[in-house]
Amino acid sequence: LQLTQEASQPDATNPIPDPPKGMSLHDSIPVGMQESNDEDEGLKKTQKKLTKKKLGWGQKKVWQKIPKEDRNRMQEYYLSTQPRDNFWVGLHNEKVTNHDIKDIVWALELSQNVIEAYMQIEGEKIWPMQTYSPQYMSTWTWAYMQSFLEPNWHRALYEHLLEKLRKCNVLFFPVISSSEFHFTLLTFHKSERKWRHYNPLRSLGPRKEAKCIDIAQNFVMKFFFWLKPNIRPQAQEFLETKKIPKLVKQKEGPPTPAQVDLSPNEELTLNWIMQNPYQFPFEDDTKCAQQNSSSLDCGMFVMFYMDKIAQEQPILKSVDKNFMNEYRAQYVTKFLHHKHCVINRL
Repeated sequence: LQLTQEASQPDATNPIPDPPKGMSLHDSIPVGMQESNDEDEGLKKTQKKLTKKKLGWGQKKVWQKIPKEDRNRMQEYYLSTQPRDNFWVGLHNEKVTNHDIKDIVWALELSQNVIEAYMQIEGEKIWPMQTYSPQYMSTWTWAYMQSFLEPNWHRALYEHLLEKLRKCNVLFFPVISSSEFHFTLLTFHKSERKWRHYNPLRSLGPRKEAKCIDIAQNFVMKFFFWLKPNIRPQAQEFLETKKIPKLVKQKEGPPTPAQVDLSPNEELTLNWIMQNPYQFPFEDDTKCAQQNSSSLDCGMFVMFYMDKIAQEQPILKSVDKNFMNEYRAQYVTKFLHHKHCVINRL
């Protein structure tokens, strides 16, 4: 397992680097900016006046499906803050802003940070050493896999695979075709020993659809080339020495290779690798429910697919717009009532 120092690495406590503020698939608004000025008394007075007004979202179908008490709490907070202010902040700097909540309610496209927050909330339900559980990979993985040199892939992808592969029953990779502005979902179903790709808009057209499939297949190839030449031949040695080489952050200078103790989950993964083939078939699902061709629901559909698969339920073959409005409303209230919602800290 060859590791070099060819490029700077993310923090060892958070292998996936924090995305640049404001960077998302559909939204260029800097999510970390705070525009409110507590010293500006004029702004305070303006905000107090604004709380007496209404958002003007009353005609939005998603908004109508949110309980009235929740709507009132959200309206008061939204009108007393700024669109770029945080609505929800996770443990690893995941953020959902007021603007993101508006996009959900207005049935607009989602930014990556919303799906990141969703996966953290769902991941909290899983015990640290629980096996046969759904496991989630960051939406940023593919972006960093393209921009980093190969040594960094160990930080962005492979170290996560070592930690998550053995204890999962299914591994989720939300992937993005930035050229098509479209989310799809790649899954590894371990019991079936199969990769499956779910596209909520198969009517993109042959060339665009092929682009989405190519991205998913590239992920699968990275997995194969990680296992065959790098991990499988050395797995027994890693297990015997209880050590594995990783790039470790230094106080000064770039990260350097070091022998690091195997975690319990990494040991389980290595044993699983030794007992199983390293190549698994890939298929493109052709039956999953599809978004309306004029909708901006691809991100919501990817979350919907993950929900159903994680619950070991079949994915519906079709859903209507009313269903997706209900689903959007459910996730707004889920963010609102979650412990990391900013409103709950006030």
